[in-house]
Amino acid sequence: MSGLRLIVGLPIAAMVTFGIFMMMNGLIASDVELPEPRPVPDLVFTANPKPIDDFKPLKDFQQTTPTPPPAPKRQNQYTSKGKPRYKTQPVAITPDDITIDRQVAGTASLPIVRIEPAYPQRCADKGLEGNVLVEFDLSPDGSVVNPRILSSSSRCFDREALKAVARWKYSPSGSKVRNVRTSLTFQLAD
Repeated sequence: MSGLRLIVGLPIAAMVTFGIFMMMNGLIASDVELPEPRPVPDLVFTANPKPIDDFKPLKDFQQTTPTPPPAPKRQNQYTSKGKPRYKTQPVAITPDDITIDRQVAGTASLPIVRIEPAYPQRCADKGLEGNVLVEFDLSPDGSVVNPRILSSSSRCFDREALKAVARWKYSPSGSKVRNVRTSLTFQLAD
């Protein structure tokens, strides 16, 4: 099959190449006359033939940088004295607070680092308080994996609860622990 392709393709390629060369020859051999080029004017450059009368040097030039616009005012969680604007109830955790699936109860880990969630500004503005029940898994090294909300009194707290739980650290158990549950309480200070 490839021999037949070579026998048919080679003469066709030769004819196409010959045709292109003939077309190019016809373009070159045409008698087209170009117009006569125009003469180029002579240019003369001089360096300041006469002084400029209205030139005045800058006196006492001071380069100033524009002042940046003021930063937008952002309400902080802290007052000017450094105290929290909104106080959350401290969350104490004991091993009894952790519910673990009965199949893996022997591999329970104890919390090492537990970061308290920040009170969301929009919840505080609305005067909301509530609880969030979070379930998560623990990796063999004790880090929190796959945190999820099981129930919440207000969706306003969900994001901060998940962010806080994701930063928690437990003692390594050597195996994966599933379905660890904990409850977070969000309460405004009186």
